[in-house]
Amino acid sequence: MGAVLGLRRGEVLGLTIGAFNYDKRTLRISTTLIKDSANGGEIFSTPKTSKSKRLLLLDAYMCEIIQDHIKWIEKSRLIYGDEFNEYNLLCINQEGQYIKPDALTKKFKQAIRALDLDDKIRLHDLRHYVATRLFNDGVETKTVSGLLGHSTTFFTEDTYIEFNVDGQEQVTEVLTKRLKNSKFRSRYKEHLSLE
Repeated sequence: MGAVLGLRRGEVLGLTIGAFNYDKRTLRISTTLIKDSANGGEIFSTPKTSKSKRLLLLDAYMCEIIQDHIKWIEKSRLIYGDEFNEYNLLCINQEGQYIKPDALTKKFKQAIRALDLDDKIRLHDLRHYVATRLFNDGVETKTVSGLLGHSTTFFTEDTYIEFNVDGQEQVTEVLTKRLKNSKFRSRYKEHLSLE
């Protein structure tokens, strides 16, 4: 979701199953899971700005990935009981608990190293990747800004271009086309199988 939708780390970790609507092909960003620097631990919070609360359109391929993951969660809940995934989150660890923000960053770093990519790549760089790819592929600045939940765009076009929800279909087509051509999907399906 970070590489396709450009979600912030906390937005990915705060996604609930209820935020996903398979029939409408949407994902609502309304909750984040962040580090609680004052008290230690983690807290659920609202997104950074009012524009960070948003409804994203998904293509069929992304919906399939999320739906498969929800099926894995449901199977796991049948096996382990109602306490599995008590917060009803989309992104959980194998024990059904929420993923701590620093743990996600650490896993991302491990994945980067396993793929022999530049070790300087950060999880947050996925947002920059999404923005850069979309701009380069001709997606309107306002659409990209809306997708990423920015309060303003970084370019002067912000004043002149309206956020185009229909433009999000182009967004998901551009980025999931790249995902389909990767080895991610086959590896992920293997990972989801419960034995």
